[in-house]
Amino acid sequence: MRLVGQLSNQLNKSTVTTLDAYPASIPGVERRIIAHPRTERLGNGIVQRAVIAVLVDGRPRSVRKVAAAVQELLDRPISIH
Repeated sequence: MRLVGQLSNQLNKSTVTTLDAYPASIPGVERRIIAHPRTERLGNGIVQRAVIAVLVDGRPRSVRKVAAAVQELLDRPISIH
């Protein structure tokens, strides 16, 4: 990582003055917390076993319906590709 020399060294008076001019938060503006989906990977065969569990009754289904049922079963989004 490249650091800007003035900011990577000890703080001098002009840097402190500049940083003090900008408060950590803006009055009247709330910070939003964005909920990110879980990013851990599923283990080997988890999706395959879920697909088998969905198709075990033998009824024909479209790929979208199978994917929706698997997502509901695993309680997380999956990719159909």
